[in-house]
Amino acid sequence: MRRRQFGDLPDREFQRFIETTRFLQTLNRDASNQLQSVTDRYRTKKEYDALAHGITIIARQILSVLEERKILLDASTKSDTKIRVIIGNACNKCDHGVKDPPPGRLTQIREMDPTILAEIDALIDLVFKTQERLRNRFASAANLPQTLFSAIDRLSRAVLRQRRHLVDIAPEVSYSPIEVVHDDSDRCRTCGEPFD
Repeated sequence: MRRRQFGDLPDREFQRFIETTRFLQTLNRDASNQLQSVTDRYRTKKEYDALAHGITIIARQILSVLEERKILLDASTKSDTKIRVIIGNACNKCDHGVKDPPPGRLTQIREMDPTILAEIDALIDLVFKTQERLRNRFASAANLPQTLFSAIDRLSRAVLRQRRHLVDIAPEVSYSPIEVVHDDSDRCRTCGEPFD
């Protein structure tokens, strides 16, 4: 599957994207805490239902935040991106000051998000271990707290979707066409001044 090319995000959208990243991290920690409390002791049906309700809310919030992030990224989608490389000479004044441009905001986002993958992988592992413990605890189908299993299934789908989202926006090799231009003129390629 070829990933889409994204443009840069304006200030407000960039800040919102950063906020959603932090909110996802908070939701992941909340989900982890909820899952750990599920198996720490036996509970009544009412207590399991309350935990299931909390886990369901977290799963819905994760999906909602992912949808917002998708909208932000879709708004920055670029089509027909072309990289242009100009090969030529620069005068002494310009040659010393040439620096790589600062990375775009989307590049910063792509570099930041993969650091969260380890956290998400740990949460996915915890979800599956919690499901396994609960199945062992409630060996007979009559005793299964169905609302809790349903909530944990929702959470697992939301967290897996979150992981897929982060992998989809991770850096990749660019497939943009590259145009190479040779500048053989007697002028500086940066400031346009003629060479002495």
